[in-house]
Amino acid sequence: MTEVAIVTTGGYYYNWQGGSAFYDWLNNFCTNNSKYTPHVISWRPESSVPEKVKSDFKNIHYRPNNGCDWGCYNYFVESIKKNDIENQYRYAIFCHDDILSAEYDWPTYLFDFMEKNKDILLSCFAGSYHEIDVSKTSAELNPGGFVKGFTSMCFIVRLTENFLENNPFITIPGFDQDLVGDSGCAVVQHNIWNTFGSEKIASIFHSSKDHNVLNFVHCFKRGRSVRVFTEENISSEHKLAPVLNYNQVINQGWTLKPGQFAENSSLGINKDFSGEI
Repeated sequence: MTEVAIVTTGGYYYNWQGGSAFYDWLNNFCTNNSKYTPHVISWRPESSVPEKVKSDFKNIHYRPNNGCDWGCYNYFVESIKKNDIENQYRYAIFCHDDILSAEYDWPTYLFDFMEKNKDILLSCFAGSYHEIDVSKTSAELNPGGFVKGFTSMCFIVRLTENFLENNPFITIPGFDQDLVGDSGCAVVQHNIWNTFGSEKIASIFHSSKDHNVLNFVHCFKRGRSVRVFTEENISSEHKLAPVLNYNQVINQGWTLKPGQFAENSSLGINKDFSGEI
């Protein structure tokens, strides 16, 4: 069994500040670590993909630019279910292709954390804590009066049977980063909070209380700037951020109810939660 799929959204390729650095790292890391297998979910056509990327990676999945990063993640989960290969991987690391870290072995941080914390479904390097909105979010699944957010640029999921059966990822038609990408993030987090609950989410920094991780988080770069985390996101204490503003997704026709997947009748997106993790 290849234990971990590294699933990256193939879109920037070399067209960002880091140039070829991400794909050079991904190929080298997976070549030297046999338990990790790269999958590039490309929202650009084959003709736009650098020849070296096509040469280095055999698992390039071409699809239209639909749903931004969440559409790519959703495509991967549904594809392994459709092709009956879900037992090939125990974990999937989902990440963008415009990130870099000073730590070459950063996927092993995520893998080792999950191996030591068997009750966790999803973890990332740093997340956030928000006051709960009980009109939209299950208080039973999210005790303590808060929900846990996670960073969508890089996170790991335990590919349990129930996670795959109750896939919380969605594909919102279109490719506008604000209307599709950001809304997708809000909807996916709602789905996770209302099916599996915040107790299944962890950030390595918060959970380990290891302040060395703080420096590690700050080593990540995304796009053209250093990724900045707010104080409430990186504090070892549970400082609550305000309730998330759902105005954008509500204006787009989404219905958010406690204990249920988000629904959008106009887009034909309706899911039922079929079990407990």
